[in-house]
Formats: sequence, C-alpha cells, structure tokens
Amino acid sequence: MSLMTRKYELPEMFKRSRTEPGSDPAAAEAGGIAILNEVSSLLLSGITIGLPIWLTNRTAEVLRAWIKGPLSESEEEKITEASLASTERVSSELRALFAQDPAMQRETPLSIVRGSHREPGLLLLDLGVAELERDPFEERALPDDRWSLAPPDLASIGEDLGALLLAWGLAKARVLRAR
Repeated sequence: MSLMTRKYELPEMFKRSRTEPGSDPAAAEAGGIAILNEVSSLLLSGITIGLPIWLTNRTAEVLRAWIKGPLSESEEEKITEASLASTERVSSELRALFAQDPAMQRETPLSIVRGSHREPGLLLLDLGVAELERDPFEERALPDDRWSLAPPDLASIGEDLGALLLAWGLAKARVLRAR
C-alpha cells in the first residue's frame, strides 16, 4: 500500500497547514503521533518485504564475482538464510525503535537498516571472500560493511521507502516541535 498520491508528491496530510503550528500544541502532537504511527507501520512492512531481496541479490552478486561463476544450491540457501536472519533482526530493532517515545529515539530507520550487512557479511567472511575496495566515505560511514552489502538508502529496497523515511522524520519533528 502506498501513501504516495502521485510519484514524488507527499500525501495530503503532509501539506503545509493553514493554521499556526503553535496554536494547538496538543492537537499538533496528536496529529504527529498518528502520522508517525502510520508511517512507521508502512516503513516496517516495506523494509521487511524489500530488505531480504536486496541482501540476497547483493550478497549473491559479491560471491559470484569472487568465485567467478554460478553459485551452488548450498551457497544460495546459505545466502537466503543469512538475509532472512538479518531481516528478522532489523525488523525487531525497527519495532523497538517505533515503540519508543519520539523524544527517546536515538536512531533512524535508515541507520538500523544499514546494520543489515552483519549476517550476510559473516557468511562471506566464513566463505573466505576478500573485502571489497570501497569508497573512503563509505569506509568511514560503515566501517564494518566490508562488502558494501547494506542498502545505501531506503529507496533502493522499495520505491516509496525513501519518501516514507522523509515523512517519518517530518512527523517526528512535528511531535517534538509541538511539545
């Protein structure tokens, strides 16, 4: 289910309010919480669906390049298992994030998704795959993602997820501003 009304257009609920934001802080906070809950649910659903596909494809791509050929059925199964395990962990971390009060949230959905490289990375390490040569920024930003397995952004794993992440941030800001 997409919140987007047209490609690259924010949903009606995010269009600029005609009233002064500070005129009813309780209503602004309640509205922000409602939006945050809806967007969080959509993010969780989209990430849970798209992340294992991304991780499976990216990990297989790296392994195929390393062995210079097709993967065995066993290797494909191990990649799928690692991708699903990572997705389960990330989904659990996202549920925990979304259950917190917005003022207590110290991470973003993207920062959690960027940790998805762990399980597939351990598999590649066990298989003896050499680390990739990476961009210096990427090395600083994600030093543990030695094979560039994590998605660079949420839109890479689902068309609407980039816009939903922006909506999540705006809704969180609305709640915090109202307080």
